[in-house]
Amino acid sequence: MIHSCEKLCSDAIVCYAINDPASYSNVSQKWIPEIHPHCPTASIIVVGTKNDLRENVGDENIKRTAALKEQANDGCHYLECSSLSCQGLKEVFEKVTDLALTQLQFQYLFQS
Repeated sequence: MIHSCEKLCSDAIVCYAINDPASYSNVSQKWIPEIHPHCPTASIIVVGTKNDLRENVGDENIKRTAALKEQANDGCHYLECSSLSCQGLKEVFEKVTDLALTQLQFQYLFQS
């Protein structure tokens, strides 16, 4: 899937369920390594979904989230949202839009 659209990709969104350890491990072990070789300049936005379930999970979940936030300092953006409560959804869409528009402006400046 990534191979077919790699030349068009300026941003990538990787989502994982906050309450699912397997979903979390796929972010760093599968999806980010899959994106980097094919889209090396893409901005990566990691989105933790189901943050309304955070109270139902233990300390291990908090440690995983902290690790992802640390990765965010290494070039990834980290956000959380809940489709149930709508918490954080606006911020996710604003970040995606902001990164896409920034990329378009960058391309325009260097094509002129």
